[in-house]
Amino acid sequence: MELLFIAHTYPTPDFPFFGARIAVSGLTEDLTVTRAEVDGTWMRDVHVYNDGKECRKGILRADGYAELRIRTDARNGDAPSVRVVLSDGSDFTAACPPVCENGWFLPEWKYCAAVVLDNPNSLDRVNEPVHQVMAVYLDRIADPVREVRVVAVCPETGVMREIPSQVYNISKWDGFADDHCQPTMNFDVAFLASVRGFSKAVYLVFYGNPSAEAPVYVTDLKLTGEGLKRTIENAYYKIALHDLSGSIDEVTVKQGVNQTFAHHLETNGSMNWNPDIYAPPTPWNHISDWDPPENWEFIEGPVFVMFKRWGFMPMYEDVLCSVTYTFYASYQPVIVASTMEVTKDRDVIALRNGEVVINRDLADEIAWRNMDGTVETHYVDELPRHPTMGQRLPVTTPWVVLYNREKEAALGICYIENTNIRKDRGLERIDQYLYVQVGPWIYVARPLLYTFVGNNPQRVIHAFGNTLHYEKMGWLPTRIKYNSDEAFDQFEEMTEKLRLPLQTCLMLDTDNRVPTGWVPPVLLEEFDEL
Repeated sequence: MELLFIAHTYPTPDFPFFGARIAVSGLTEDLTVTRAEVDGTWMRDVHVYNDGKECRKGILRADGYAELRIRTDARNGDAPSVRVVLSDGSDFTAACPPVCENGWFLPEWKYCAAVVLDNPNSLDRVNEPVHQVMAVYLDRIADPVREVRVVAVCPETGVMREIPSQVYNISKWDGFADDHCQPTMNFDVAFLASVRGFSKAVYLVFYGNPSAEAPVYVTDLKLTGEGLKRTIENAYYKIALHDLSGSIDEVTVKQGVNQTFAHHLETNGSMNWNPDIYAPPTPWNHISDWDPPENWEFIEGPVFVMFKRWGFMPMYEDVLCSVTYTFYASYQPVIVASTMEVTKDRDVIALRNGEVVINRDLADEIAWRNMDGTVETHYVDELPRHPTMGQRLPVTTPWVVLYNREKEAALGICYIENTNIRKDRGLERIDQYLYVQVGPWIYVARPLLYTFVGNNPQRVIHAFGNTLHYEKMGWLPTRIKYNSDEAFDQFEEMTEKLRLPLQTCLMLDTDNRVPTGWVPPVLLEEFDEL
């Protein structure tokens, strides 16, 4: 038997490490690798391939072409020596030539993790947000904000480039150190990724350089203003927040359109009202009536701006709400997520989520996709007018668009996730659908329980307590060319992308402090793991 060097490798979805391909020839029986070393250092990230297909059991087959891929972490110019011990006791060494290109990208950085991204459908993803949870041994990193770098790897050529990233949610755990747990640095890292349809790509997270300075990235994302009165913009839009509640107040579509959607008619005039509740004799209240919200926080960076608000609904100290806006660089949708927790039983006339309200100065038409795939369009004046019950849509409607064909301005609402949970005693109690209501304004909302308009509006419905309602939407400010055959395709495609985001798999190098055998968890009673 002998080992034969084939090539140095850059990180790919199949083997996301800087490594080497080694052919194993002359096998007379099936064997496994018991130890691998690179320049005398134990290397535990070894993949086995037989006839080009990975063998997850690690068996080198004697009846075909057997190959090893071994992590080397080699820099350009390095000529690593690889030693392999097989299960029959045979011991082999392969000398590798110097790495000429696509070696370890950042020589000053000691560690590298790989994020393997999988695009689950045929739509190409361009600058799609990725939020990756990171947890690494505490002695490997001092300051994630200063040290972390994200690098994109071209799948075809291996060419690498650093891209803007943003670190947040930093925390440490250092309770004790043994075979069960090790002190750990936790953080999240966000970046924008591009992956072709039904394909995979690798992005690298470098860390472990205590002398690194914090990176400075310039993107098209800007946050200006003070307090709650803020403006967020990128290449696609400019959005103003209400100075009292922090709700989205105005949405200006850029993209050569330069038109602004707004409401400015009722209550505080903002566009995003939900969640809301009406339980007489207490007045109707919405989170847009916060003045100010009990709690609020901005997370600001070059990749995203996140604005979080949470607290009790005004006048309803048993209804706990939260709303989170996420704005991204070089990315068109705004992500709007809201929760409403009804903590005790209530009798209500209205309980709603997922609400967008605008005046009719700009939006004079509306479209939505029916469940049979057809697109239905109406002039706003064609729909029933308040107080008549509005246009009712199926709960599973994927998107609704408010637009003006002459000015080519549109605000799409893509429905991503919608969850209602009763945390005790069985089924939740909801009567869920979407509806469009027209008055001096036009709005789209998701009623959970609702009798306010239509026949018999005096009915009062019992709402269970200990119930959680969650809605996640993508607001898409965009240019629309109505006369095009593909006028509404962008809303269909964006909804599909938002509902099927890139799938992530974090691959870390195996640290040598990890036990080689199975370490049973700490349990109340012993049992055998089959």
